[in-house]
Amino acid sequence: MDFEPKKSINSSQVFNFVGLNSRCDDLHLFLKAHGENPGKTTRVAVAVVDTFVWQALASVIIPGFTINRVCAASLYLLGKTTKWPLPVRKWTTTAIGLSTIPFIITPIDRYVFV
Repeated sequence: MDFEPKKSINSSQVFNFVGLNSRCDDLHLFLKAHGENPGKTTRVAVAVVDTFVWQALASVIIPGFTINRVCAASLYLLGKTTKWPLPVRKWTTTAIGLSTIPFIITPIDRYVFV
């Protein structure tokens, strides 16, 4: 008698479950330890949410959007102004997008920090 699973689970699902489970355990332990001081729990929760939002904006959302738009504009302009083949235009666009990173870090951090 062979055992055959009905549905396979990939490794990313396992890692996501383990990560979420450990975060829930951490939160449960924190709330259990600080349950008698609800004001502290609220302040910590606000700080955690504030940090998460700042990190998401400063590290992922704004830089990703900015680099995406720079790449889209450069690919469009290269298509209109050059006769380069598409693979050359795409690699040039990638190089332009990567080269914008040092220039956008400080303004984004300054904007998000406000």
